[in-house]
Amino acid sequence: MRQPPSRIIGRTLDLDGKSGFTPTLQAREQHIRRSKATSNICTNQGLLVTAATIYMSLLGAKGLAQVAATSMQRTQQLVDALIRVPGVRLAFDRPRFHEAVLLLDRPVKPVLEALARRGIVGGADISARYPSLGAALLVCATETRTLADIETYARALAETMRNSAAAA
Repeated sequence: MRQPPSRIIGRTLDLDGKSGFTPTLQAREQHIRRSKATSNICTNQGLLVTAATIYMSLLGAKGLAQVAATSMQRTQQLVDALIRVPGVRLAFDRPRFHEAVLLLDRPVKPVLEALARRGIVGGADISARYPSLGAALLVCATETRTLADIETYARALAETMRNSAAAA
């Protein structure tokens, strides 16, 4: 059974200062098939596109290039820190942007769960999607990560790997 779509009505003032009400945050599909509309996906996509456009326009070409360079640098720093952890190695030694695949000597899921208990999002377990890689972990670093963030993650991963080896 389809659920009715949510509609948010906003209050605003016109140029003459008179109050007015208007639908806001509506999905495009609500205008096409109102009785069957169930999601706000179009609105969400529009919001993300708007936010990304504003961010990139504020950065400008030089700023965007700097963000890209910093993301690449942070990813290299992340990879360098994590492959020093016993039981972790790099899957591909090829140029990358802001993601890298690491191989663990044990299943990835319990490692990620242990990191999550410490408040760390450790990456994505891609073992099921790419079984030929084995225990594969996709990690990422962007310009928003600091060296302190990377060191914290590396220490937590090292402790997690030591603790899971001791428990086995």
